[in-house]
Amino acid sequence: MEEKVATKKTFKDKLKSSRFVVNYKKLFGEKTTSQREIAMRATARIAYTGVLVALATLFNVITFYPVKYLAFSLSVVPTFLAGIMLGPVSGFLVGFLGDLLGWLILPQGAYMPLIGVSSGLWGAIGGLIFLSFDIKYYFKIIIGFVVSLLFCTSFLNTFNLWLVYSNGKSTFWAYLWLRLPFQFAMASINCFLTIITYRELQKAKVFRFKKKTSPKNDVSELESDDQNQ
Repeated sequence: MEEKVATKKTFKDKLKSSRFVVNYKKLFGEKTTSQREIAMRATARIAYTGVLVALATLFNVITFYPVKYLAFSLSVVPTFLAGIMLGPVSGFLVGFLGDLLGWLILPQGAYMPLIGVSSGLWGAIGGLIFLSFDIKYYFKIIIGFVVSLLFCTSFLNTFNLWLVYSNGKSTFWAYLWLRLPFQFAMASINCFLTIITYRELQKAKVFRFKKKTSPKNDVSELESDDQNQ
C-alpha cells in the first residue's frame, strides 16, 4: 500500500490561496496578457479614482462646521466607495487628496496632516475589510464604518483636534465624549448612503474590470456576486 506523502504548504502558497488575495484578484478582473486591455484597465482605474477624488474634494469644500471641532461632511462616502470598489490604495488616495485639495480650495485654518491621513485610512480600511471577508456587502460596509469610526474619527481626529484646540484646558477624553455622539450620527448617515450607492453602482455594473463574455454570463456573475455579498 502506497503511503500518502503530505505536502506542507509554504507561506507563499498560503498567501496565494488566502481570501484576501483571491478577492483582490477578483477586484482587478481576469488576468490578461493584452497590453491594450491592461492599459485600458489602468486608464479606467485612474479615471474612476479621479472622479471620486473630485467628489471627495467637493464634499470637503462644502463641509459644515456647527462647532469648530465638529464637522458635518459626506466626504467619507466617495472615499469608502473607492476603497471597496477600487482597492485600499485608491481608497487612501481619494480620502487623503480629497482632504488636501479641499483645504487648498477653501482653507479653514492651518492644514492638519493627521486629519488627511485619517481621511485616507477610511478608504484603506474599507478596502481591506471588503477583501478580507466573504459576507453580505452591507455587513462589510457596516464593519468598515465601525472600525473607521473608532480608529480614524474617534482616536486620530479627536487627538489631532485636542492638540490644536484644547490649550491644556481640556483632556482628550473630554473631547472624545463631546464628539462621539455627533460623529456616530454622522457615520450612520454616511454608512446608509454608502450602502445604497454601492448597491446601485453594482446594479449598473460600474467599476467592473472583467472581460465581457455574454449577457447570460454577465447575469450569472451579478447573481454570484450578490450571493457572495
